[in-house]
Amino acid sequence: NNNGSIMVFDGTTAGNLGRGDGSDFAGMQFTGSGSWTMSDTNATATDSVLISAGTLTLPSGVFAVGGDFDNQSGTVTHNTSEIKLTSNSGAVLYANGSDLGGVDFAGTGPFTMTDESITLTENLTVSAGSVTFASGTLAIGGSFDASGGIFDSATGTILFNSSDTGKPLMRERALSTMWYLEVLQEVGPLLQTQQQQTTLH
Repeated sequence: NNNGSIMVFDGTTAGNLGRGDGSDFAGMQFTGSGSWTMSDTNATATDSVLISAGTLTLPSGVFAVGGDFDNQSGTVTHNTSEIKLTSNSGAVLYANGSDLGGVDFAGTGPFTMTDESITLTENLTVSAGSVTFASGTLAIGGSFDASGGIFDSATGTILFNSSDTGKPLMRERALSTMWYLEVLQEVGPLLQTQQQQTTLH
């Protein structure tokens, strides 16, 4: 039982491991200049994850985060991980120049991508709640499925740049707002809307 305590990683050496082995972390703060690898295939932090220094390699499976995922000034190696944001109150996703793998907004949020531009190498899913996307370019290397929630791309560009073919490009539900859509390669059906109320400016 983590008892709600924040775990602080403040080391300065390389090659450190973080392993829950089936137990959940609470909050996680990476404040040292060292490097850490989350060696579980799947991991859960029930509160926010803050990276203010050093290098963090994410688990190769699903990394569930119950608060913010906030890379203030460190480096994140995505390791093909899917970050699953489960907060039922306001939370942010901030990559700060590091590419991420997949992202699933699974809580009610609301969520905000605070990067001006961000790159995801895998799928983007809005399973629930609402999310405001990056104000610049949101690059997606996999499929985009927003059939469970609502998104607002503000004045940003959603860029689909997968090198694979045959993927569903986008599924979304009503009341979502998209400013600009750019497709570098035909990867699958373009829009599969449930209620045909998406606004494309």
